[in-house]
Amino acid sequence: MGPPHIAGFKPTARIYKMAILLAAAVAVSLTMWMASSLLGTELAPSLGAKLPSVLGGAKQPVAGSITTSVQGSARVPYEDPAAPGARVNGAMVALVRNSELDGLRKSIRMFEDRFNRRFKYPYVLLNDQNFTQEFRDGIAAITKNEVRYGVLDNTQWAYSPSVTAEGTAEMLELNKNRYMYGGSLSYRFMCRFQSGMFYRHPLVRDLDWYWRIEPDVEYYCDIDYDPFVYMRDNGIKYGFTIAPREGRYTVESLWYHTREWIKKNSDLLPARSLVNWVMGTDGHYNLCHFWSNFEIVDLSLYRSAAYESYFRYLDD
Repeated sequence: MGPPHIAGFKPTARIYKMAILLAAAVAVSLTMWMASSLLGTELAPSLGAKLPSVLGGAKQPVAGSITTSVQGSARVPYEDPAAPGARVNGAMVALVRNSELDGLRKSIRMFEDRFNRRFKYPYVLLNDQNFTQEFRDGIAAITKNEVRYGVLDNTQWAYSPSVTAEGTAEMLELNKNRYMYGGSLSYRFMCRFQSGMFYRHPLVRDLDWYWRIEPDVEYYCDIDYDPFVYMRDNGIKYGFTIAPREGRYTVESLWYHTREWIKKNSDLLPARSLVNWVMGTDGHYNLCHFWSNFEIVDLSLYRSAAYESYFRYLDD
């Protein structure tokens, strides 16, 4: 049977081709929908069925129980400003250099367009050196929200008490060609500061929440709800975007010392711990780690007795 006849309409080869492509697209969409429905209902419950228990700890909720829907007071219409009193005591925090002005301007410009022009959280910018006037003027030109500038002191941007400058220099020379940043002293200072120092800074220590931002980050989608409020209302302490595998050479002694801390401080672990998630049945670290370049955190997590104890154990 040929195509239906419509008076005054003569189909062309191009129209036939478009019709075929449309039909194919519909078929693929239906197939993907059916497959995702089956996978979601039949496979998701089994993801958390078996977890190792080398160091104890309860099983974690299965992946199928995680939801990304946003409801309630967190959602704000796109054109409306945040309601008075709706925000949390939080800020956007960045550790930057004066040389990264252009990259940070790019990030803040997009962040303002996508989120903060409505929610109006302050920015806290930290540097191991004084910010230049050019830097301050460049940031002031792209946001009307409050910007607070801070400098790190010589205890925050410094060596751990347990290491010496000479010993560190030897390790930097040894590792400079083994992995990325292997020979960088400033990178190690940055990691130490971001791990256990930033939330003690005078501009951060009175905050309840923080959102880490970085230079040269692009935000493509409108964020029409407040993640801080959503996390608070749903009892979520830590938000992240990616958890890749770490390079083994970069953490050669970390897991050994982590296990030693766990053995000595098991009373500090919560009943529902992720310790089993990050290791195999033999007790070795599986190298999975949160990439903290983007994180949204209830700072009571970092200020907890368990986290403070763990950081001091590694730092000392």
